Amino acid sequence: MKTMGIFEVFIIIISLVMLYQGYRLGEKRSVGGIGGVLIVLLFSVFGLAFVYFSPNKNDPDQVENAKNFREALVFIGLLILFLVLFVIVVYNVQH
Repeated sequence: MKTMGIFEVFIIIISLVMLYQGYRLGEKRSVGGIGGVLIVLLFSVFGLAFVYFSPNKNDPDQVENAKNFREALVFIGLLILFLVLFVIVVYNVQH
């Protein structure tokens, strides 16, 4: 039976720290804490950067732009979903 090595433990610790940072940053931003965790869980480092650059809740100028940010987030999510489904369909047709 193979046990976990240093590399696996290191990856788990880094992942947990990133999820925690996503939650903390998300609470201060328009995506919320749980939204921050989900974005980091799905997109890793890119998700953490995305949460970091999302609009701040306490800044009145950025709160007005939060609706546009959410719409862009939904659009990007649907685009990624469409691309994944397209690749799955093309792969299944070829095989």
